[in-house]
Amino acid sequence: MVSAALLLNFELFEKLLHARGNEIILSKDIIEDRLSKPINMFSFLYKFPESNKNFIKLLKDLLKKHDYKYGVSTRIGMTSKEDDIYCMKRIPINSDDDIPFLQAKLNYGYNWLNIPQHFYKIIERNYI
Repeated sequence: MVSAALLLNFELFEKLLHARGNEIILSKDIIEDRLSKPINMFSFLYKFPESNKNFIKLLKDLLKKHDYKYGVSTRIGMTSKEDDIYCMKRIPINSDDDIPFLQAKLNYGYNWLNIPQHFYKIIERNYI
């Protein structure tokens, strides 16, 4: 599966969704052209605004309209059946992870971090 990604803060991205939704289309077209493969997954690379329901609806509508089948957010954790397929969680994996640490992540050892991440976003948005 190949992923198309935009690195934008969500305020700017929300404006683009309203004014220039073609940013997602253009990036998808460029990547598909260069790889000669269809792109069906979108990766949101900046702080995902999980409490902004309007933004999420706009994003999902745009992704569906342009044939994306899945999307991942920056919310930490393993995705479950209850998660929206356009806003799935993910776990961070990097070259410093050894096998036991990677196994712990894959066995839901990172899921607890979604709760403090969510509350931090609320505090940051309202008080910082």
